[in-house]
Amino acid sequence: MMKEQLDALYLLISLFIFLYYYYILLHIIILAGLSVYNVVVLCLVGVPIALLLKDQLDASYLLISLFIFFTTVLTICLVMVPKVNN
Repeated sequence: MMKEQLDALYLLISLFIFLYYYYILLHIIILAGLSVYNVVVLCLVGVPIALLLKDQLDASYLLISLFIFFTTVLTICLVMVPKVNN
């Protein structure tokens, strides 16, 4: 009787550990997906605008620089801020 209870307890503990790591992995995958989404959206918006402004070099350079900056900042915030809060 005691061995069966210990086996059930070990199985339950193993299940909780698996679900905890699965939750962490799922959370990381969601954040990585959001980071990719932000990059794609900013590229889809920034490239056509940059092509329209190709005659105005200063405005084009500023726009491209801002999109690169905001993409980098958003990606770093999505990945790092949840880790800081924990």
